[in-house]
Amino acid sequence: NAAVERGAQNQRHACALYASNEARFEIVQGLLDEVMKSLNVVSVVEANKGVRYCLEEADIPTYLPGRGANVMLINEDGSSLELGTIGILHPEVLGNFDLKTPVSAFEINIEPFL
Repeated sequence: NAAVERGAQNQRHACALYASNEARFEIVQGLLDEVMKSLNVVSVVEANKGVRYCLEEADIPTYLPGRGANVMLINEDGSSLELGTIGILHPEVLGNFDLKTPVSAFEINIEPFL
């Protein structure tokens, strides 16, 4: 943050991981949906106006190719803000943390809601 002397800022994030014999992406996606509902934000599947969120497929090295997305907040005026990411962790990431099972995860910035 260039506006402050130290050039940094603190942000609060929320994240969740699900590890099992199968990645089970739908579990973390369902949890993300519940977290967003608790913040009074619904999915674009549920509403076509007002503040809502959607997933936009993206190439994110943390996740398997084709298995990652940006979590986007869509404001009432149609502008959007990237809140975070969701996906199935890439095997290289799993190896870096010595994880033996597939993992699905999301991480979002919750500062816009505080």
